Amino acid sequence: MLCKMFYMKRVTSREFQQRFGQLQSRLGRGDTVQVTHRGKVSGIFTKVGQPKVEMPDFLANVRAEGYSRQLGNQILREFDESLS
Repeated sequence: MLCKMFYMKRVTSREFQQRFGQLQSRLGRGDTVQVTHRGKVSGIFTKVGQPKVEMPDFLANVRAEGYSRQLGNQILREFDESLS
């Protein structure tokens, strides 16, 4: 039954309640599922998800400014220590 509900993008309110963990883990970001009660759509669930955040390449930025690799590593170490 679980395979059926993911292909159809429609689940009953009971399935939604009992299998919410499985449902939300299998949905991709932005995917939507209709929740039905007695055959009528009673709600819509859309997985929001967190956007991927890319870390800047600090070493490349330091090199672009003309500084040495050792100075870049020192800056990164001090930055890392300040977060602790």
